[in-house]
Amino acid sequence: MSAKTGGKGPENIRVHVRMRPFTEKEKSLHVDLDPIWQIEGSNQLADCSNNKNYFFDRVYDEYTSNERIFTEVAEPMIWDLMEGINGSIFCYGQTGSGKTFTMQGNIKKLPGIIPKAIDTVFSYIEETPERQYLLRISYLEIYNECLNDLLNRKTTQLKIVEDKKKG
Repeated sequence: MSAKTGGKGPENIRVHVRMRPFTEKEKSLHVDLDPIWQIEGSNQLADCSNNKNYFFDRVYDEYTSNERIFTEVAEPMIWDLMEGINGSIFCYGQTGSGKTFTMQGNIKKLPGIIPKAIDTVFSYIEETPERQYLLRISYLEIYNECLNDLLNRKTTQLKIVEDKKKG
């Protein structure tokens, strides 16, 4: 396995923004297609309605592929994970904003972060037979203020507690 540089360290939070294209429904309804947000450079969004600028670690336009998102956002974290550093990828946005497509993608044509991460982790394990690994993975969804375990569809509306005795 070639040496890879992972994330920027074990205590680093990065925020990436991915814009999505207008849907066919939005186009057919002749919704005002003037952008509300304008991408400025590689890490800045400008709010066209009030001339405010917001800065992030990276901003991706609507043409950015899942492959590129994976390579630039998730893969560096995976290398850190395989060296024992905890990590999380958290997608946030309103319904229809592209979270599921980014995370799951279209498995056969445009896989998202999850299938590509699984492939990468198991390839890494195969290439380092001298090590043993213990994998712990969570795949959770918060939808309408309910926490759901996406690895076990029978466990829905989970409760979040800090302490088993105190709640």
